[in-house]
Amino acid sequence: MQVSDATTHVKYYASHQMMITKLQTFNDLKYTAGAEQSLRILQLNMERLNWFLGDIRIPKFNYYVNFKTNQVTVYSEYMFGTQMYPDIACENKDIIYDSMVNSDQTWCYQEGINPANYKTYDELEAKRSSMLMRTVKTKNYGFKDYSLENFIIRGTKPLGKDEPHWNIAYVDLEAFCECTEDDRKKAFKFYESQIK
Repeated sequence: MQVSDATTHVKYYASHQMMITKLQTFNDLKYTAGAEQSLRILQLNMERLNWFLGDIRIPKFNYYVNFKTNQVTVYSEYMFGTQMYPDIACENKDIIYDSMVNSDQTWCYQEGINPANYKTYDELEAKRSSMLMRTVKTKNYGFKDYSLENFIIRGTKPLGKDEPHWNIAYVDLEAFCECTEDDRKKAFKFYESQIK
């Protein structure tokens, strides 16, 4: 993703596009592989769903993985708005729960070799050339970190040019992982604890 791919916000004197770049350096190939798989599944499905998970807007993003250095770089559009805070979290609780926790979303993805099964980068690259792909569908993926600061409320901010309507965005892409609905329900208890 390039900054020119981000949503355009028009003001009377200029147009603005913003993005955030995040670099993660993992200690082990299995963590790098897990992050790559999660981002691949999330990106494929969010593109298909116009960057929405239920009523929650997910920022457009792209990523680059360097398995040799165990680094993942994520390029994500900046979501204009205000971080969720306790006073407004209660009124958004049901929308978030229905869209992210109790969701019947089926996640589709292409599965091939699992880089976590290889000890070195060279072993992985030797196997990659003979990789076979198959399509997998599962409900056991989702977000597991419901900290208030991961949610952006658009509020009175105007929508960007050609931007679909949204009120709540979720920006912690790293929190997307393999998890069951029960896992998500347990994690959501933390959200609830922040608004009492």
